[in-house]
Amino acid sequence: MSQIGARILLEAADTRILPYNLTDYKEALNNNLAALEAHLQGNVTLDHLVREVRNFSRNADAFEQRKAEASDTQNFAKLRMLNDQMMNMERAFNLAVWIAGKEIVRHVLFAPQMHNIYGSSSFPGITDALFDIEKTNNWKLVKEQVSIAITCVREAGKILVAIDK
Repeated sequence: MSQIGARILLEAADTRILPYNLTDYKEALNNNLAALEAHLQGNVTLDHLVREVRNFSRNADAFEQRKAEASDTQNFAKLRMLNDQMMNMERAFNLAVWIAGKEIVRHVLFAPQMHNIYGSSSFPGITDALFDIEKTNNWKLVKEQVSIAITCVREAGKILVAIDK
């Protein structure tokens, strides 16, 4: 197993541009949003989240185009900037603070559910808040989780905007 890990690290160290496909990320984000919209009911709107996912998708497409254009460049600074943008985009989805009951997992988009650790969920903070909504009627928590998701998607999308204009 350690040989496989070492091989992956060596290959990643030798690539000029990180093998990170934002088109796949964009599609996963849109699929998770669609699943959440089908699951959500009640007095919470996802209009702002839909808008931010749309903006993220547009920025991801533009970023992938810039990345393809830069694949043959020898400009180390440009390659470094693209790689840094991809790493920071991923970091934007990690919460700086832990969620109660989820001290290990902090990812806003991809994480196991609190009530089903074997299954993943679409926007796990929101779906976990919705899990007990009939018992608790705590719509404030659901709205807080939607707000967190909106902020993370917005910041991730901003990171992908071209810096070198």
